[in-house]
Amino acid sequence: MGFLHSLQAASGSPTAQDSMDKVGRWILVRLDYRIVGILAIIILVAYLGVLKYRTKSFKAPLDDLFYLSVGVVTLFSSITLGCVFLLTKPPAVDLISGDVLVISGLASVIACGWVGARELYIKFFPPTLKDGQPPPGNPPPGQTPGRN
Repeated sequence: MGFLHSLQAASGSPTAQDSMDKVGRWILVRLDYRIVGILAIIILVAYLGVLKYRTKSFKAPLDDLFYLSVGVVTLFSSITLGCVFLLTKPPAVDLISGDVLVISGLASVIACGWVGARELYIKFFPPTLKDGQPPPGNPPPGQTPGRN
């Protein structure tokens, strides 16, 4: 207990923690699902504008749009959860609406599960070319990049 108390005392003055708490609560009050919906539409329009500029066409693959929407929800969830658990003391779970809490929790579980499952799949079943060799940039199984 003594070490933890001294670590908390060295981490900053109570005024710094109070200001972080105020900033976190300010963000949480203003971060609403309607704002995120508007930002998602703005990001989609910006993506289609960049796509039109690059390819001279508005045709976007469906998986690109899916990844874009997953990215927006994950970013929104990470900002919300970061404000709740990193900036506010005690955690300001009461400032999150029920919908935002469900979306943030679901996005966190899906994102963490997706990344974990993808990494495990790549480790157990590494990508190979038709001749059985690993693709360029991927080391053979059991080797770390930059080490022999």
